[in-house]
Amino acid sequence: MSRSRFSLVMGLLAVMTIWGCAQNGMSPSAAAKAARLQEEVQSLTSQRDQLRHDLRAVQAEKDRLAAEVEKLRLVVKERDQLKHDLEAVTAERDASIAHLESIRRGVKALMEQVEAALPGCGPVLGKSEKPAGQAS
Repeated sequence: MSRSRFSLVMGLLAVMTIWGCAQNGMSPSAAAKAARLQEEVQSLTSQRDQLRHDLRAVQAEKDRLAAEVEKLRLVVKERDQLKHDLEAVTAERDASIAHLESIRRGVKALMEQVEAALPGCGPVLGKSEKPAGQAS
């Protein structure tokens, strides 16, 4: 019996509590607080939406910059390859110039030997005498 009486009292207490809350309504301070909280929720919701929008914009910018970095990596790689090719061509040019210079010295030495071997013929190539009446 004690148990049933306890259950009956608890049930009656719950019904009275619900009825009291329904009769009382909100006090003016509670209504003001609820309105302030509702405004705060709306403000925070709009801030959240703005931050989501900003986040999407930042992610798009990040993706664009990542693509640009990848393009620049390719440009740098191509530049390095061209630099290497230029160095190779420059080295080849320098070797060709050195080779031509050695050939020129050899030809000059041969010309001097020919001039020395033929004392009566005068200068052979490159050292021609000009007639007396011509000015340079």
